[in-house]
Amino acid sequence: MNTNRFALLILLLGVSSASGHHSFRTTYDANREMEITGVVVDYMLRSPHSLLQLDVTGADGMVERYEVELASLAMLRRLGFEADSFEPGDEVTVLAWPNRRPLPRVWGRAVTAADGRVLKGDAGSISLTAQTGTDRSTGIESLAGRWTATFRPQLEPLPITPAGAAALANFDPGQSPTVTCEPANIPKIFYGLYLLDIRITDEQAVLQHESYNVTRTVPLDSAPRQAEPSGRFGMVSGRVEDDELVVESFGYPESAWGLALRDMEDVPSSAGKRVIERYSVNDDGSTLTIDYTLEDPVYLSEPYSAHANFARVSDDEPIYDYTCEVDSASLFIREQ
Repeated sequence: MNTNRFALLILLLGVSSASGHHSFRTTYDANREMEITGVVVDYMLRSPHSLLQLDVTGADGMVERYEVELASLAMLRRLGFEADSFEPGDEVTVLAWPNRRPLPRVWGRAVTAADGRVLKGDAGSISLTAQTGTDRSTGIESLAGRWTATFRPQLEPLPITPAGAAALANFDPGQSPTVTCEPANIPKIFYGLYLLDIRITDEQAVLQHESYNVTRTVPLDSAPRQAEPSGRFGMVSGRVEDDELVVESFGYPESAWGLALRDMEDVPSSAGKRVIERYSVNDDGSTLTIDYTLEDPVYLSEPYSAHANFARVSDDEPIYDYTCEVDSASLFIREQ
């Protein structure tokens, strides 16, 4: 495989990766920055959000315990964070977005470690090596390989019904499915800065999403079957049309964030949700496009179509674990 001699920069704002749920912008102020220096009490590398606890001594000599919320394990590992990057007793400095509430809890953008290393926590700092696919098989097999999300296109707002508008108006962050680790569904799962691995045989296509450890198995030219064990991704079937993989799914359970694509808010979906996905690759095999159409008779006033773009990366690029931990997922709604 030919390798382009440049870094593929994932140029999305750090807030895009941080805002895994609707309440990020109401929790942290991304228009301000603050710097805190403290002594490490605890450090937990986990998903969806990691945590660094610091004892910070104020100007009055009083010590206050700060919680620094960070990105997921997969995101941080790709940025150079390790499980032992910080040890209790280390003095570190954190560049952060402050909390909008009077709480000692911030979002960490960068951490200067005790040895002087600066570990950046923004998704915009991730750098992967782009690949072309000129020596790969042509046709549908050119889809196979490992991909990463790139630019998020400017998406049109979802055409929501009055029921959808009411759901947004009555949104309660404490009731968000993210709190219970319900995985992001289609289409939101396409836009997180995580890897997608595609494997295709004559009988099936396997779509492995690094986000939430979701793997969907799509039967080709046969009866629909459950996409994955939990049932949250419905019944699925696929077919090949020219050089495209077409995936159709239905039978989704109701979800309070089954559509979730309106300014990162939790848009619900009904049992009538249906999705068509079309996977295609450009001529040199470097770019994957997923064109999709959503239907939901309860929450969408008309079908909604959009696309997501991915760039090919090395098949050796590691897929990291994303085991969602409830205490991590619910951190943002804690009042103290």
